Amino acid sequence: LAARVAALSLRRAGFGASAEGHSALDAANLERLGEGRVRLVVLSLLEEGNSVAGARTFLRRIARVLPDAHVVVG
Repeated sequence: LAARVAALSLRRAGFGASAEGHSALDAANLERLGEGRVRLVVLSLLEEGNSVAGARTFLRRIARVLPDAHVVVG
């Protein structure tokens, strides 16, 4: 919900933004987002069951598929 509100606020301010679920971190879905279109990824790990190892996996995948995107983890 917080991601959706943030994306809505960013879109109203003129930025291209979307809130995606965890399935967006699958390699195929990351590639669908398009390397040239994504400049910032905000990775929110709030759900129970997330681990440091899981976060590292997501970060490696993002870096591989979107090498020019900045990443913020919260």
